[in-house]
Amino acid sequence: MRLVQEGKLSADDAMDLVEAIQGPQSPPPVPPEATAEWDRAESTPPPPPADGTEVPKAESDPLKAAMEAIEKIGRDISSSVNWKEVSEQIRTGAKRGFEAIRDAAKDISEGKINLNFLGNVATRTQDLPLSFEAGKTLRIDNSAGLIKVVGGAPLGKVVAVAQIRAASVAEAEERANTFCLVIEESDHYVDIKTPDIQGLVADITVHLSHDASLELKSRSGDIEVSDMNGGLRVNGASGDVKVTNVKGVIEILTASGDVQVEQVESPSVTVENKAGDIRVFELQGSLNARSASGDIKVEQFSGRVVAIEAVSGDVLIQVSSPFEGTMTLRTVSGNTELQLPETNSARVTLSTLSGTVTSELSLSDQTEQDRRITGTLGAGQGTIDVSAVAGNIVATQVKAASVVG
Repeated sequence: MRLVQEGKLSADDAMDLVEAIQGPQSPPPVPPEATAEWDRAESTPPPPPADGTEVPKAESDPLKAAMEAIEKIGRDISSSVNWKEVSEQIRTGAKRGFEAIRDAAKDISEGKINLNFLGNVATRTQDLPLSFEAGKTLRIDNSAGLIKVVGGAPLGKVVAVAQIRAASVAEAEERANTFCLVIEESDHYVDIKTPDIQGLVADITVHLSHDASLELKSRSGDIEVSDMNGGLRVNGASGDVKVTNVKGVIEILTASGDVQVEQVESPSVTVENKAGDIRVFELQGSLNARSASGDIKVEQFSGRVVAIEAVSGDVLIQVSSPFEGTMTLRTVSGNTELQLPETNSARVTLSTLSGTVTSELSLSDQTEQDRRITGTLGAGQGTIDVSAVAGNIVATQVKAASVVG
């Protein structure tokens, strides 16, 4: 508001920016390659389309709107605006809001809120066989506790370790005696859910003997998936997510916690994290990563499409193979580092409103003006666009053996 009072920012522009930053968060659109609809309701939906029909896009995208609002303001108003001040206000507001969400969720998961009875715990373990036809989607919904799915097992099974907390030992044992995993199978889905028991925290581990599409939901707890082929969708509220050696379309939405994706082959990987870091290692495919508060680090990337957006946090991307696709890196408050191999083919634009731009790329037709560098790598088949509001940009070319630092 001080910028408005000083005449550096119009009221309309300020409102556009505030609405873009504070608007309700919506998940990113599902990539066209995904063929299974995400069940966001309690009822069982009809089978997913088999023709690759694209799911309609969300009505609003606050993070994208924020970026566009900032760029519009940059074009429309005078250079008297202190962009570093604007970005710091955005960064502070985003961090405060998302840190409050993260801290509250963490307190709940650690039993710091209204849990005077934590001393009395009863434990139960269930080990059940799990077998279903190939082609069905496995859906797991766990309110509190770990979700872990591991492929390549000789026999399918699900193991649940449940802890039930109560005001007395007798009450905890009584509730524990009612614990039983809910497993339901329909024409297209296999659903695993925890029962509605007060004070329940359940760690669920699933071993699968064949590939399957996965849809995993957690309100409080970590999610781990490894050695699977068939696609993955994760919707988490509080907890870390780790995906290793998975093939297929991947979509990860989380409100609080770090996300790690390793050794993945996928036509499309989408990660949206409101509060936490994102790390992607050895990805072959396309990547769309977005963060409101947290760093984004991509190492040994090999693919044709990269789109990264960050409000508050640094961005690092290391490309391991010659790049000739489309790369868009956009930050509000944070530094960006781009490492490319020696051979590439793309038109390059590096620009920041408040910061420095450093390029060690072998650009032809290079031009430099007002914190902006443009030029061409090789034949210029692809595009590389790196932009920031308040932050430094560094772009280098390194030998293949030195790409990962």
